[in-house]
Amino acid sequence: TFLIFQLWVESLIVIDFMNEYNNCYDGYISGKCPPLNVPFNPSLEVTLAQGIALILVLATQSDILTSIHAIVTLQKNANNVQWDKLIGEEGNRSFCLWIIRILLPNLAKFIQGAIILFLSFVIIVQSENIIDLLKDFTSLFVVSQADNVLFDLADAGFIGEHLAKRTKEVKTRHIEVGSNPDRNTVSGRDQEGNPPDRKVIRCFPCNVFILKSIIFGGMCCGMIGAWAWFVHGQYSGDFFRVKYPECNVAIIRSIGDGDCDNFDPYNTEECGWDGGDCIDPSNLPPIQQWSL
Repeated sequence: TFLIFQLWVESLIVIDFMNEYNNCYDGYISGKCPPLNVPFNPSLEVTLAQGIALILVLATQSDILTSIHAIVTLQKNANNVQWDKLIGEEGNRSFCLWIIRILLPNLAKFIQGAIILFLSFVIIVQSENIIDLLKDFTSLFVVSQADNVLFDLADAGFIGEHLAKRTKEVKTRHIEVGSNPDRNTVSGRDQEGNPPDRKVIRCFPCNVFILKSIIFGGMCCGMIGAWAWFVHGQYSGDFFRVKYPECNVAIIRSIGDGDCDNFDPYNTEECGWDGGDCIDPSNLPPIQQWSL
């Protein structure tokens, strides 16, 4: 239920972002928004902070990998995988039960992780200063970790005795991936000395390690490569020319730097009135006529 709530919140964020991007336009000339409406002249400090934030996202976003891990290891037709015992339904290995208890929850977790990964990337590349980057990144991180926080609260007994017992029961169940199918859990202590209250379900699909490595490598290459493309577009002036195609200035970074350059060609309609640093004359209040 809480995972559905997370998906709902994340979907609202995606819809809001799409509406904002669709409504993005330049009110002065027939320019367009840069991809994802990113700033066209971020400072070097912001770019470095974006790189650090990107590394943090890749290091902390585990929902995609863990969901794929669970689906691959807890396969329906794998005879040496006791997924029915793991979910407390020993002996019941029906396809419907596997769909409801294994596939659907992990598929929802995968989608939730993919949305968080996309939103994190958008927030990072759209940031114009470090303070806004930290605020938005922290807020999204809290949303992505809300299910873990709720689990910890339940485990501590803050949400009721019944949920506390269920969380403790879940914590005693583990999935281990190995290469020797002869090593199974035995009664009492198993061959590695695990106590009887720790249910260890061992799975042995050899391709799970390779698959996880490929997916993680793809995530890293995709996000870092896309970020590098955005940085190149910002520092080369490509995104500036997309936003202000008729603005011809010698120093692009003077546009939208927070200081009004009140002279041509910077403070002109073609340059968006110095990228918004100066005031559009059409937005000035009308002169009041006083009669004596």
